[in-house]
Amino acid sequence: MQTKHKVTLFVIILCFLGVSTISRVVADDKSDSELWKEDIYHYKSVLEKQHINLYHSIDEKVFNQKIENLIKKLPALNKHEIMVEMMRITRTIGDGHTQFLVMGGPHNHYPFSLEWIDGKIRVMATNTEYKRFLGNELLAIDEVPISEILAKIEPVMQGIENEYSLRARYRWHLNVSELLYGLHITPSLGRATFTFIGENNSEKHINADAISMDKFVSSVVHRLTLDKGIFSHANIKDSDGLWLSSNKALNTAYLYFSQYPSRNDMEDFAEDVQEYLIENNIQNLIVDLRDNGGGNFFVGLLLAQYLNLIDSLNWDNGIYVLIGEHTYSAGMSNAAQYRSILNATLVGEPTGANPVGYQDADGFTLPNSGRYVQYSKRMYRFQNESSNGVIPDHHIINDWESYASGKDKQLAYITSLIRKTKESFAY
Repeated sequence: MQTKHKVTLFVIILCFLGVSTISRVVADDKSDSELWKEDIYHYKSVLEKQHINLYHSIDEKVFNQKIENLIKKLPALNKHEIMVEMMRITRTIGDGHTQFLVMGGPHNHYPFSLEWIDGKIRVMATNTEYKRFLGNELLAIDEVPISEILAKIEPVMQGIENEYSLRARYRWHLNVSELLYGLHITPSLGRATFTFIGENNSEKHINADAISMDKFVSSVVHRLTLDKGIFSHANIKDSDGLWLSSNKALNTAYLYFSQYPSRNDMEDFAEDVQEYLIENNIQNLIVDLRDNGGGNFFVGLLLAQYLNLIDSLNWDNGIYVLIGEHTYSAGMSNAAQYRSILNATLVGEPTGANPVGYQDADGFTLPNSGRYVQYSKRMYRFQNESSNGVIPDHHIINDWESYASGKDKQLAYITSLIRKTKESFAY
């Protein structure tokens, strides 16, 4: 009888506290493995319902077996190891817009942007404390050699569509503390020893602490950049990710486009650009999409609509678009579209996204872990044949020598073409 009264009282308390508290009490009674099991089955269920074609590259039975194998291993894994395995499974789906995001939950970064340049991983950006290590080559993390690190991390990296996006994505994977720990590259979470080698071939060891994403963005401000030379001054600016510069002596404008504004902001910017180019009789235009990682490509088409009304531009061979491994998603889409509708000549390296493939991402949050999962909703064909990236008309590489000297070889190549054309018309 006493037990009955206790149960009745417990139910009354739960009803008073509300449904959310009931869920929390029930959840508290479940093990971490049970909670993750619910998340993993939810992950599979939502992807099957919402992805445009989940099994376009992996057999359904194989995918299901990978899920079940992970379920069986859950009691022996910590949350960081589980994250790694979820990333590994998601990667096998085979499209770059379906991702178990390493930054889709709590995470911290070591204060270096570690990037692939000429086959080596180098420090391309860092904070003031480690500024002297800019350009240094990474040899090891906690005595694990870089070759072993790459072998471990490459199968779980997200947002990969080809070899070019693989290179581009090192930047956002190699410095994530939770990922390095979950892959057993670092024995502890949040602190690691990085071994670099400088130009004098001497090894340097740095004991670094991981920092939050907000602190990373605000403090990692020292970067090896490419000098834009005659196009360094902005004549028209919407933001740091969208601005126009010009050189009247060359009758050329340079439009840096790495971020997508709102439709209204793009319309205002495009109107100003159109007016400026017409008034100054600009004949050549360079659109730089090398840092454009995506957004709304319809907004990019709005820019093209305004540019197409400028009769002073040399529509035969005076429009150029710069592309590279960081040109992804909508950036890649606009590059392919500009080649078609603006008769643009593409210069640089192949894009990190493929012109025929799955895009247009949406996402959901797992109920227990709170981690964010992204999936593809559409299939796009931006050229007739499939290829690994949009292939440039002129393949020019900005190598380590370029970054060491600050010389933008790709931009310089375009200006040399424009100068040659200008000189040929002078005779």
